[in-house]
Amino acid sequence: MSKLILKFKCTFNYLLIHVIPETSLNRVTSVSRRMNLRHVSTCLRNGGASVPSLTVPPRQQRKTYAVSEKIESGSDRPDWTGDTVISKAVNLAIETPLIFNLLKLGARQQMKATAENSDIAWSSCVKALESDLSRLQRLFEEVEDKEGRYPDYFTKPFHGYDEGNMNWLAAFEAEPATYSMAMRVWKDEVGLQPVVAQDRLRDTAFDMVKGYMEECDCRDIERILDIGCSVGVSTTYVARSWPKASVVGMDLSPYMLSVALLRKQQGGALFGLQHEKENVTYVHGNAEHTKFDSESFDAVSCQFLLHELPPEPTRVIAEECMRILRPGGTCFFLDNNPKSAVIQNLPAPLFTLMKSTEPHSDEYYAFDTEACLRQAGFEHVRTLESDPRHRLILATKKK
Repeated sequence: MSKLILKFKCTFNYLLIHVIPETSLNRVTSVSRRMNLRHVSTCLRNGGASVPSLTVPPRQQRKTYAVSEKIESGSDRPDWTGDTVISKAVNLAIETPLIFNLLKLGARQQMKATAENSDIAWSSCVKALESDLSRLQRLFEEVEDKEGRYPDYFTKPFHGYDEGNMNWLAAFEAEPATYSMAMRVWKDEVGLQPVVAQDRLRDTAFDMVKGYMEECDCRDIERILDIGCSVGVSTTYVARSWPKASVVGMDLSPYMLSVALLRKQQGGALFGLQHEKENVTYVHGNAEHTKFDSESFDAVSCQFLLHELPPEPTRVIAEECMRILRPGGTCFFLDNNPKSAVIQNLPAPLFTLMKSTEPHSDEYYAFDTEACLRQAGFEHVRTLESDPRHRLILATKKK
C-alpha cells in the first residue's frame, strides 16, 4: 500500500509540474515547465527522493534517406512507451478518471492553440460546418452502412472525445487538426504556411512511394484504396498525386465521411485544397473487412491510422491488404516514427497529453509493423523517414 501511495504522490507531483501548467489550469515557473519526466522516474526508483531536474535533449537535425535505405540508427522506440518506469508513471496518471479528464481537456486545448497560433482557423472551420449540419446529416444517411458493426476499440474515448470519432465535433475539428499536425513537424520554421507544411508532408511521402514503385517494378496504379481516410484530406492528396487513378476513400466513421462528402460537393477545403470530384468516391467500412473483391486494387494507402489501433487489427488489415491487392500491387503506411529523435525527445507535457488521447501508443511503438507485413506475405518491405516525425513503410504483393 505504501508503494502505491508513493507512486500516486509522484504521479500527482509530476502533473502539477509538467502537465497542468500546459493546460492553463495552474501557474508554475517556466523552469518547472521545462522539466523532463525522467525526474519523476528517478523519484520512483529512489523511493521518492528529490533529484535535480533534467532538461530535454536538443532536437536532432532531419535525416535524409535514399529510397533504398532503411532507418537503422536510433532507439527502437521512445522511453515514455512500453514497460518503462516513465511509461508506467504516465499510465498511472491516465488511469485516474479525474486526471484523465484534465488531460483530455488539455490535449484538445493544446491542439487548438497550436492551430490558431499557426493561422489555422480552427473555430471558424467548426462554425462553418455546424451551419451546414442539416446537409451533413443527409449525407450521413446516404453514406452510413446500416448493417456495419463497430469494433470495441473504435468506440472507446480517444483524441480527446468521449465517443472517439463517432461524433460531429470530432469530424468538425479533424480538418484543422490535420493541418496543425503538419505544422508541428516544422514548428521552428519561420513563415511556414499550413498549406505548405501539409503539401510537404504528403508530397514528400508520395514521391518516395513513386520512387519505390519504380525501383521494385510495381504495377501501375489504376485503382487505389485509402483506408482510414477521415474527412478526406489524405484521399485528396492521393488523388492529386495519381490523377489518372480511381481513388476510393474508406473510413469507419460516417461522421468523418459526411464531412469528406461535403468537401467533395463544395470542390474545396481549408486553404484552397481542391477536392477531386471525378476520380474520388467514399465508402463507409472497416479496413479489417473491406468487402471489396479479391485482387481489385493496385495500391492501398494508409495514413496516420495504425497508431490508433491495437496490434491484432493491424495484423488483420495487413492480411486484408494482401487479399484485395493485385499481383505486383503496393501498400504504404505513413505514420509516427518510433525512431524519430523529435518524438523520442518530446517534452513531458506533450507526450503525456499525447498518450492520454492515443490509448494504443504503447502497443503501436512496440509493434513490429514490418514483420507483420512480411508474415502476411508481402515482399520488398522497406521503411523510410519521410520527415522528422514520420516514417513510410512500403511493401509489395508478389507478381
